[in-house]
Amino acid sequence: MKKAIAFASLSLLFVKIIVAQQIMPTIESTKQDILLKFNTDSIVWRIEPQKNPDIFYVESTLKRKQAWFITDVDSLYFDINAGKKYDFIILYNNQTCYSRIEALENPILLNRYFGFSILCLVLSIVGIIFYKATSIHSIKLTQFGLITPLLFWLFTIIAGFIHGNYNHFKNAVSNLGEIGSTSEIIMAIFTLSLAISSMLFSIGFYKASKQYKQNVLPAVLSFAMAISFLWAAIFPSGHQLHGTLGPLPILIIIGALLLALFWKNTNQSNNIKLWSVVSVLIMLLFVLRFIPSIQQHYEGAIQRTLYIGWSTWFISLYFYFKTLKK
Repeated sequence: MKKAIAFASLSLLFVKIIVAQQIMPTIESTKQDILLKFNTDSIVWRIEPQKNPDIFYVESTLKRKQAWFITDVDSLYFDINAGKKYDFIILYNNQTCYSRIEALENPILLNRYFGFSILCLVLSIVGIIFYKATSIHSIKLTQFGLITPLLFWLFTIIAGFIHGNYNHFKNAVSNLGEIGSTSEIIMAIFTLSLAISSMLFSIGFYKASKQYKQNVLPAVLSFAMAISFLWAAIFPSGHQLHGTLGPLPILIIIGALLLALFWKNTNQSNNIKLWSVVSVLIMLLFVLRFIPSIQQHYEGAIQRTLYIGWSTWFISLYFYFKTLKK
């Protein structure tokens, strides 16, 4: 009886394999490396037969992707759409490799059902706030130089708890808003808030610089932080465009350096010039990411040196303008 049951189970398993191979697209390969072509991009994928399935993840994108899987003897084509999974089989030297290509969902603000409406609403609100802020006294707006960094560090701590599997020393801040993560939605809201708060400070910074006849270029460059936050909220980690504005925070370093070099010397400005230099030195610790051993184990810590330096600069500017008000 047991032998009959075992035989029946094996037969059923064999039938399932045959049926799966008939239903799922199948390609053959004599090599472990397969060429993947996504529109104009090419990637080499090394298949791992021991995985079941062996999954290749595709970043979210604004447009449909045409994907070609090309082996040394065969090829397979898929139309890739966001949030979809495509199962297929690779016969690697007569070994059945169950494979899958999995496309990440669109970010919450680019969701085709309601995301674009939310995005238009958000951009409208940002535009209204920008317009209204130009009529508010500069010193009131510079208070956001203290508020924005404090909110940033509070938000990253909260999002880290919500994420549930996050290490602030090892993981980048962008991982908190990564597509599909448990903290994606809350981080999108947080990041939009930071974009607005940072923008309000930069408007006040610009107006105050003109008011006290100082060079306005550092204030103009400080808008880079607001743009960076807004971009990260719309195109979070996992989206193809996420890293497009990656170098933008470098403008903050340049802005702090220009303030130290070109602001006029006064009793009050000498102090903020010193703090600007300190901020630049802290932010330059970011170059440690080019040391592979440090980058591999402490990516989060290295990235946070940039945010610590930025926080130092914004907060010191808040106290500087507060002193001028008195």
